[in-house]
Amino acid sequence: MRDIDYETLLHSIQEQIDDSISDGYDFEALLRTATICWDGTAVQVTSKDFTMVFDLINYDLLDYTGYDMMMEAI
Repeated sequence: MRDIDYETLLHSIQEQIDDSISDGYDFEALLRTATICWDGTAVQVTSKDFTMVFDLINYDLLDYTGYDMMMEAI
């Protein structure tokens, strides 16, 4: 099983959250919610507004549940 690369995960999270609302998030707190999921192939982070799942190899966004950001094409 791979370890979480927190620096890369942070960058990926920040890419997904619209700049106009990013000041409302504690990114360190988001990183503390990071858990391995999907049989060890992904990492999930959760906030009060959303849940994001990123690929554990390249940290591309795989799944998003919430209504707080402008998403780029997946």
